[in-house]
Amino acid sequence: IADGSGEEVLHEFTYQAVPAIFQGFEAQGRVRLHERSGALDLLLKSDYVRAYDRRTGQALPRIPPLRLSVGLEYALSRLTAGVELQHARGQHRVSANELTTERYTLVNASLAYNFQSAPVALQAFLRANNIFDQEARNHVSFIKDRAPLGGRGLLAGLRASF
Repeated sequence: IADGSGEEVLHEFTYQAVPAIFQGFEAQGRVRLHERSGALDLLLKSDYVRAYDRRTGQALPRIPPLRLSVGLEYALSRLTAGVELQHARGQHRVSANELTTERYTLVNASLAYNFQSAPVALQAFLRANNIFDQEARNHVSFIKDRAPLGGRGLLAGLRASF
């Protein structure tokens, strides 16, 4: 990492265990909305962690904020299509020497086709990430202050399960 003078600087961190309290939850669900000509499902996900030093009450470093995700997935025969809205609240409960992170909302979409070829299941997929090219930073990343998450992107691939 270069400092203001152009010199390369390697930051050194010392981590020390402290008596800590972690509280949080993780939940996900799928609700079938329609099932006549294909299946339409509502997908819901959320997670949250609050962590602090039990002695001082100080927030622990790199703890993610509340994250919520809602999506729709339509499946017809071997074809699956989906759209997803991901939201992360800002993280303003930070430890010393840590910067806050602003909230973000991303929209993603996907399309997949499943091939049946025993004993290997193949899936060809296309995924569009961060469709509206929003700036987002992952609070748990060591480099979040210098490098945001990826902008708009398209991913194509072939997945094999055996």
